[in-house]
Amino acid sequence: MASSFWTEERIEFLRGVYQGKTNRELAEICSKKFDRKFTPAALQTVLFRNFGNRKAKVWTADKLDYLRSIVPGKPLEEITRLYNEHFGTNYEARTIKSAMTNHHIRSGYKYDGQKAILFSPEEIKWLEENRKGFNFDVTTEKMNKRFGTNYKVSQVRGWCHAHHLPCGVDMKFKKGNVSFNKGRKGWYAPGCEKGWFKKGHRPHNWSPVNTEVIVDDGYIKVKVAEPNVWELKHRIVWQKKYGKIPEDSCLIFLNGVKTDCRIENLMLIKRSILSVLNHEKLIFDDAAATKCGVTMAMIKSRIRELQKKNER
Repeated sequence: MASSFWTEERIEFLRGVYQGKTNRELAEICSKKFDRKFTPAALQTVLFRNFGNRKAKVWTADKLDYLRSIVPGKPLEEITRLYNEHFGTNYEARTIKSAMTNHHIRSGYKYDGQKAILFSPEEIKWLEENRKGFNFDVTTEKMNKRFGTNYKVSQVRGWCHAHHLPCGVDMKFKKGNVSFNKGRKGWYAPGCEKGWFKKGHRPHNWSPVNTEVIVDDGYIKVKVAEPNVWELKHRIVWQKKYGKIPEDSCLIFLNGVKTDCRIENLMLIKRSILSVLNHEKLIFDDAAATKCGVTMAMIKSRIRELQKKNER
């Protein structure tokens, strides 16, 4: 499947050199051969289309046999070093690890982990004998001074917890103790009191009562009380004349203009009717047409109710 770029000549060249090489190595070889820039991603695509899955060909039998011969009992870093020295490659440890995982090759090497390698036997013995009665901050400081080390508190605490070696200090808050931040509303940095709001201060975005603004969805909202109580204008207009709006009802704008809050442009309908109006697209720019749409929606809703009742 040669194209204007991947000519038959280039594909035949790839056929002879691609086995046992990574896409990055192939990109360098092809760039030198044809004096064009080849990317590993482009090479992977054309190789897959023309030669199928390359996993078994990149990791040839001799490479896998050598990998199996060197892995027993060795850590990944040493395996990677031996492999690169033998084949003259520059693979990273994660590449070797992926190959071992994909081809079910296990070294059997067991990492001791932090329990065995973080502290020396002398340090472990000192911790076992001297940790009790001190919190981990004090223990870490004393241990670093004793052995000339630079361990963190988190390291000492984590190691002791992992080995079930508590410090023996009861850190629970005792009944009757007074907290250091009693009376404060949260934590604050020393000196920040200068920037606190003073009594009677008003923020820059403060607005007086009866201020009107247009919100993102196109409605007008009005500030009705301090400190920051707002309500939609069309609801205020309706409730002044007709009272509270029921929870199962809502207001619509007959001419479709959300900023036109005149009482004659508002209509109270059930929310179930609104869903029919939206579904059937029966809200128009003309108030008379929208009223007809509401009537049609009510008829459709009633027909559905009767159909459900008959089905029962």
